[in-house]
Amino acid sequence: FVNEVIESITYTFDDVNTLMIVGHNPSLTALGVSLVGLKEKILMGEVLKIEFDCNSWTSIDISNAKLIYQIKPD
Repeated sequence: FVNEVIESITYTFDDVNTLMIVGHNPSLTALGVSLVGLKEKILMGEVLKIEFDCNSWTSIDISNAKLIYQIKPD
């Protein structure tokens, strides 16, 4: 599932600077694990902000991804 999510992200036009992904597990947890080494399951309502140090959505991967914050529901 995670490869499908990443593939969907890579279809984003490069003039888009911010992208919000809304989805379900296990895909979103797998995305967090594969991009920023997340160690726990993403909970319902949880928000992750990940920034990429690259100029194209086609270039995103673990080497240029950085977890900025993680907000857990109360």
